[in-house]
Amino acid sequence: MSATKALNGITPHEKLFGKKPVVRNLHVCGSVVFHFIPKKKRKTKLDMRFDPGIFLGCAKRSLGYRILDLCTGNLVERRDVVFHEDMAADPKYVRDLINNRYFSTEHELPEQIDVVSLPVSRVHLPLDEFNGWDDDDDSLLRKKNSESARLSGVTESHTEKDFLLDELLSKLEDSNIEKPNKNKVKAEKAAAQESAGEAIRRLAVERLKRKREGERDEVSDSPSKGKKLAKLVDLLREQKKQEMAARQKQWVQERLDRQATETRFMQLLEMLAKRS
Repeated sequence: MSATKALNGITPHEKLFGKKPVVRNLHVCGSVVFHFIPKKKRKTKLDMRFDPGIFLGCAKRSLGYRILDLCTGNLVERRDVVFHEDMAADPKYVRDLINNRYFSTEHELPEQIDVVSLPVSRVHLPLDEFNGWDDDDDSLLRKKNSESARLSGVTESHTEKDFLLDELLSKLEDSNIEKPNKNKVKAEKAAAQESAGEAIRRLAVERLKRKREGERDEVSDSPSKGKKLAKLVDLLREQKKQEMAARQKQWVQERLDRQATETRFMQLLEMLAKRS
């Protein structure tokens, strides 16, 4: 990637392919970055949208960058990253953070993260190289850069479409989380209403029992009501006796009618026997 004196100040890549290498996706390992925190991972609306981290390289399981979060010490993979390649975090802070996170130590971490400047040299190309550059060359360069970025699987930042897609996915995930929560709340409300209804029914039954017991006590305590109840019982008993007597008379009459029918039937059989 570096220009050498043996090749007259050009890189081996340019000597081999006839064009300068694309290094826009190459970043300084260990530099400070700020990675975007998805909405679903933010606890409140007032939380920061970006957290500081250390760039460790390209992600292995996703299309993004591998980052050491300087707030939690976790290894995360993010696509939306802002690079500050001329800065590095305090090595003592990073060492204590890693020991606390992965080796169960208890080093006291400062509230503010110190950063130091890196001696990064910047190369400015002379303007003569861009003389005669037209729109076709610009579009061709953009096409090549986008193709190389697609093949590398890493993008430096999100586009507006990516942001909208992330927001849509976060809303879908939030709705998927809210549905079980709503069902759980409904089930809890139904259980609470059922328990409340059971308590109300139990209380109503107890009140009804107490009311009946009170009425019985009033009947037993009041002489006039006791006499009325006794008269009612006697009346019912007399009515029952009359019904039994009427039924007995009916049974006797039915037995007499049945005997008379049997007698006439026997006489008819005797007459038929004599004629034959």
